[in-house]
Amino acid sequence: MPDIKSGAQSQFEDACWTQFKKQKAEKGPDETMSADDTKTYRATIKESVAALENWSFSADKASIGFDPYARLADYLEQEAR
Repeated sequence: MPDIKSGAQSQFEDACWTQFKKQKAEKGPDETMSADDTKTYRATIKESVAALENWSFSADKASIGFDPYARLADYLEQEAR
C-alpha cells in the first residue's frame, strides 16, 4: 500500500471528519456524540483514509468514500458475538 505522509493523511482525516459531522447534524441535529462515539468514528475515518480501496480518482479530483455507520454496525455486530 502506498505511504501517505502523516501530515497529508491527517489533513484528509480532518476534512472527512468535518464532512461527517456536517452530515450527521443534517440527519439528526438533536443527536449528540459521546467521547466513545467520537473516538470510534475518528478511528473509522483514519482506517478509511489509509485504505486505497476507499479512494476513487477522476480527471479532476480524488474522493475518499466511507460509511462510518456501516463500519460501526459491523464493529458492534462483531462485539456482540
